[in-house]
Amino acid sequence: FIGNINSNLYLRYGKSKTVKGNISVSGQINLSTESMLKKSSTSPKNENLKQINLDININSYLPVYIYGNWGKAYAEIKGNISGNAANPIFNGEINIIYGKITYLRNNYNIDFANIKIINNIPYINARISTIVANTYIFVNITGAAPDNLSFTFNSTPPKSKEEIMAILLLKNTPGALESIPVFSAVGKLILSVFPVNKFLPSEEETAGFLNTGFEVAIAPRYSPTEGITASIYAKRNLTRRIFIAISRPISQTTQTTYLGWYEAGIKLTESISILGRNYENNVNELNLIFSLPFDF
Repeated sequence: FIGNINSNLYLRYGKSKTVKGNISVSGQINLSTESMLKKSSTSPKNENLKQINLDININSYLPVYIYGNWGKAYAEIKGNISGNAANPIFNGEINIIYGKITYLRNNYNIDFANIKIINNIPYINARISTIVANTYIFVNITGAAPDNLSFTFNSTPPKSKEEIMAILLLKNTPGALESIPVFSAVGKLILSVFPVNKFLPSEEETAGFLNTGFEVAIAPRYSPTEGITASIYAKRNLTRRIFIAISRPISQTTQTTYLGWYEAGIKLTESISILGRNYENNVNELNLIFSLPFDF
């Protein structure tokens, strides 16, 4: 922290010692994502500090500039510090009045952010937004940080959550896949594993993604700690009931390694299927799948 601290404090000394008063601050804080998510220390506390009670009001008389490897923001702070000097407890709120952050590998504007802090636990209600491939994307963030946050996605024009995450990952719309080199490589991989002429009549050899006869989709995953990762899922119907598929990850994280797989299945009825899957680590699965159609 670099800035100004104005205080008006007094110490009440007796059987109980109390520090009471007001503190006003302004300046700038360098705050990294590591320190923001760091758990509170469980180290032993000084017994003398536990005897000093706190009753201090704190506020920012000018917006505080907060910055770090996550972005930058201007915030207004107000609240009260209670508890004791060994275990201070903050209750109050932080309002972000302007900011830009890097999140989910994209640059976002902070449309609004209110952080209520109750007994040192921050509860967030915020919305961030960005524009990718002519699509306005909004991410609503709510809940207690850092472990119980929930994220909802919406966009203009309206798209599903999966489409939005694919756009954020690829920096493009799914309809533009064939112009991306990685998808051309996947098309060649599909052709090498499942040659088209083994399955398709000659008049259908040019059907499907990159003339492979396969329907290709993005299967994105989202984690608050890892961001967005995704796999390509390519499926082809051999007959009305029998199908084959292949999946390959197109992004990885430092914490989790995602595996590709080969898949084959048969539809016993319109609602029941048997599906076999062979993973790259030679683990096999056999699944019985029930599909229950419904409508709103």
